[in-house]
Amino acid sequence: MSKSITTAPVLGALLIALLGGCQSASAPHALTGSTRALPSSPAGSNIASLSQVVASNPDDAHALNVRGSALAESGNLDAAIADFSEALARDPSYHQAHYNRGLAHARRHDVERAHADFSAAIRLAPSYTKAFVARARLMLEAGRTDLAMADLSNAIDQSTEEPFAYFARGRLHQQSGAHEAAITDFDQALALAPEAADVYLARGQSHLARADRRQAEADFKEATDIDPGRSTAWTWRGLVAEEMGKPEEARNAYVKALRLDPKQPAAREGLVRLSSQPT
Repeated sequence: MSKSITTAPVLGALLIALLGGCQSASAPHALTGSTRALPSSPAGSNIASLSQVVASNPDDAHALNVRGSALAESGNLDAAIADFSEALARDPSYHQAHYNRGLAHARRHDVERAHADFSAAIRLAPSYTKAFVARARLMLEAGRTDLAMADLSNAIDQSTEEPFAYFARGRLHQQSGAHEAAITDFDQALALAPEAADVYLARGQSHLARADRRQAEADFKEATDIDPGRSTAWTWRGLVAEEMGKPEEARNAYVKALRLDPKQPAAREGLVRLSSQPT
């Protein structure tokens, strides 16, 4: 991992926000790819009791990892990293502690340390899908789409139930113009997460790039049905309606997009185009 790598968003907040938080060794896998700690016990109310457990069992790496997860959940990243480091001092093979410490470093934008921890987790547990996904996220932020693609493919090879991995890989295919491969990945993501508006929106864009306007129209409609407050989805609905010769539908979609976000330039430009057309 070169120290010259800097953080620079590639796919924007849409992808980046899908991951975050830390996870205890027993936390369930989330379909969206997010990894939040201790879902059944709020961190703020639990840290004191966890500290009692740690005090009673100072050599228990698992107890330190769980308290670290709760601390990270509460926003105390310095203390969380200290707990994960203590857990690893007691059990150097504890791959979840490496993974959780990596997530904490990533939240502090410490790319080098986060990458080192995710890589250590993968070395210790080569089938630990979450570490591949987290490292891919980190590489997306760093602009290393080649490394992100490799990690996403590894995650998919390890588990066919990773909708975020399919979605993110589909977006990378889409960026390179490989829209058929992108649609295949988006199909897999939607099979696992059928209410994901982001994926419908992305798949619609690839359908539109392949001039499949009807499929694009269906996907953009699904995205706005699931998330009617998403201005970009309404903008895309307007664009495909305009291309299909449906000016009223296009106008209505652009207006809704601008009501939600007056700074949507594509929607504003679409209205200007429509107003210049003969009625």
